[in-house]
Amino acid sequence: MRTYRIVHWGTGNVGSLVLPTILDRADFQVVGQYVHNLEKVGRDTGELAGRAPIGVKATHDIDALIALKPD
Repeated sequence: MRTYRIVHWGTGNVGSLVLPTILDRADFQVVGQYVHNLEKVGRDTGELAGRAPIGVKATHDIDALIALKPD
């Protein structure tokens, strides 16, 4: 099975519903997390989904996310 490196975009109304599903998928590896709300910058993506940390910190820096070279 191929694993896709993804950046999850947003943790608002829709993004917060999608994030737990993405984290449960074995074929997705979250490598970046974009947040619009500056108060969420630096928070762990897992914690933003109400889960244990996954080691991916949220950012508002689009160029940094592109540099991660997600699929």
